[in-house]
Amino acid sequence: MFRGKLLGGFCCAAVLTVGAPAAGAASKICSDPTGDWQRAAPSELGLNGDKLKAALKLADARLSQSALVIRHGCLAGVSPNGQMNYYSRAEAFSMSKSMVSMAAQRAMTMGLLSPEDRLGALVPEADRAHGNITIRQLLEMSGGLHWDLLGDYGNIFNPDIMTNALELTFDHEPGTWFEYHQASVTLLTEAIERAAGKPFKDFIQDELFGPIGIKRSSWTWATDNAGNTAGFYGLQLPAPDFGRLGLLMLRQGSWNGRRLIDPWYVAAARSRTATNPGYGWLFWRNDPDGYVGGTITGRYLSKDPDMPALPMDAYQMSGLADQEVVIIPSLDTVYVRMGLPNSDLTEPDQDFAGWFGSLEGSYTIGRALMQSFDEPRVPDAGPYPKKPKTETGDLPVHPEVLIPLLAETKPPLPPAGPARSRVPIPQEGVLAVASNGLVTVPLTCPPVGTTGCKASVALTTPGGRPLSSLGRVTLAQSQSGTATVRISAATRRRIAASSGGALPARVTLFVGDDVRRWSSTALPPITLTLQ
Repeated sequence: MFRGKLLGGFCCAAVLTVGAPAAGAASKICSDPTGDWQRAAPSELGLNGDKLKAALKLADARLSQSALVIRHGCLAGVSPNGQMNYYSRAEAFSMSKSMVSMAAQRAMTMGLLSPEDRLGALVPEADRAHGNITIRQLLEMSGGLHWDLLGDYGNIFNPDIMTNALELTFDHEPGTWFEYHQASVTLLTEAIERAAGKPFKDFIQDELFGPIGIKRSSWTWATDNAGNTAGFYGLQLPAPDFGRLGLLMLRQGSWNGRRLIDPWYVAAARSRTATNPGYGWLFWRNDPDGYVGGTITGRYLSKDPDMPALPMDAYQMSGLADQEVVIIPSLDTVYVRMGLPNSDLTEPDQDFAGWFGSLEGSYTIGRALMQSFDEPRVPDAGPYPKKPKTETGDLPVHPEVLIPLLAETKPPLPPAGPARSRVPIPQEGVLAVASNGLVTVPLTCPPVGTTGCKASVALTTPGGRPLSSLGRVTLAQSQSGTATVRISAATRRRIAASSGGALPARVTLFVGDDVRRWSSTALPPITLTLQ
């Protein structure tokens, strides 16, 4: 559940960028597995078999329970330990957060959830302040909730994590500050459950795990005494099934032709956010500007990319003790590593911190893996750069070792805030502009939730500049309807003069208590044309 540079990721070296594989470079491409993985020889996949074997053996030497590489949809290699533990479950720790993100993306694709939904529209017992946090802010770890060592990491011992999350005070205005936070994922997991109208575990099995071939009998997920799913950690799953989840992201949310997650949401999950260039929607990502990480004393800023031994488009699910599912779109590759921390405590620069994660270990394995690529060749990132630990503020002890089980009496929840409407979902496609400038915007209210939908609606450019007047819409659950807005004569002339007579635009909506604050619903751009 903890994920700072102490515990995850390939670390600190020269930044490199690799282009997409040349079309037709691979002699074999496998379909998404319906049963077990289809295997292929490394040479069929543009890989050097000896170097790949050496990299996987190195992963085992670094205390891996399992390590495997998937390329072009084929299982290219499994480490010796991975062969023995092929069906054994492994604890995901904070990789569980990324699965919660994928569940949210699936719910958004189904029209059950919007990134701009306020928590209070789904969890009415939340007070006004907590109810105004958006789903997007929970996904980005920017909800502003108070963080402290015992209160956050101590959630693994909390008998009711949901109540605890709704009682936290605020340290920052939501959307303005990144803080690696367990309670944020607790609230997001609950919101998904409420939006889906079924238990979170049932939803993720029915809508995500099951369709990609993960059986319900193959996984478990920790719950607290109140029955809340511990979304911030606790998923146990065999390594090959973690590979399926990585491949689903690599395939832009499609599995054997079925669209499970809209590509827009996959792109959002792996894109930088306003408060952290190295973090997306509960996924860690490479970025030349570095990232904001977390230690047991709080946050810190690293000026190094998260995984510079790898191509800069790599992003990953990452958890305590170097649990990793690394997705590399430019190489059409997924790498999975599960097990104990991949430290080498015989090395002179290692200390007790090595039991929880190893920068050097992850870097070394990643570097070796990159050297197995023949098509394309990946530049060698060079030896691991030894850097003083004080530069990142890492500490040698993880709180899971230190925090005792504390019996604590919690106060009752604060009074609930007012009922909050949800965000209606705009439809994709082309919107026609009438000769008088009127545009009819179709919208649908999600079918599950505590309230209906009520929003102000406008059209903007993809960058957020206004294009229209303001319209309004009120819908009941599951109801479809329209809002009418008007664009200016100048904008109509722009459409007429544009290439193909079409202008890219976006539907922008607002729902909340403060009418000065607008939000953009995360859906693909629409196109405006003249009637």
